[in-house]
Amino acid sequence: MHLGETVTTTISCLPVPVTNIKSLYVVFKYGNRTILEKTLDDCTLNEDDNTISFKLNQNESLSLQIGVVKRSLVIITKDGTRLESCPSEFSVQPTVKDEVL
Repeated sequence: MHLGETVTTTISCLPVPVTNIKSLYVVFKYGNRTILEKTLDDCTLNEDDNTISFKLNQNESLSLQIGVVKRSLVIITKDGTRLESCPSEFSVQPTVKDEVL
């Protein structure tokens, strides 16, 4: 992706039904530093497909670092169980216009 893009991400293959999710965090890291975090309030849960979707706005996308960014999902279920995904990596490329348009 390029800095500034407004990207919608959908996460599927969840280990629990979305109806059992009490809280969740989508954590973006560059190296060992957290650069962005989305929470349950930022996401759309689809019970029919058992998926989670979220969108990065321009400000959030511009806050990412150029290079390889890792994204992980942490879920806390209603019974208190904590589940964490292995990080997925994606490449962030520079943009020709590095400001909110």
